Amino acid sequence: MTVIGVTQWKIHSGKNQEFFANCAKAKAIQERLGAQSVRVFLNTFAGPGAGTVTYAIEHENAEAQGAFSDKLNSDPEWQDFWHGVNNSDPSAEMISNSLIAEVSIG
Repeated sequence: MTVIGVTQWKIHSGKNQEFFANCAKAKAIQERLGAQSVRVFLNTFAGPGAGTVTYAIEHENAEAQGAFSDKLNSDPEWQDFWHGVNNSDPSAEMISNSLIAEVSIG
């Protein structure tokens, strides 16, 4: 069953370029660690989520997601990156972070 790690972000004013550059760096690190499908989506339509960004990492199953998380959390390059972007002047605010699982409906 496919699982997807989904993080939603609200970009701070004037920080779009910085935020998307950080997304590209994160994706490169995550792909080096085995992430197979990393995608970024911008909510461009009306509603409370308009203007938010969804960063998604798809995994074949929960076991693959767990193995990826273990690698990510122990990787020095990722740790340096994560601490660097979560400083006193970040480019975005994390709104939510969740793991969604595909449901077979027939």
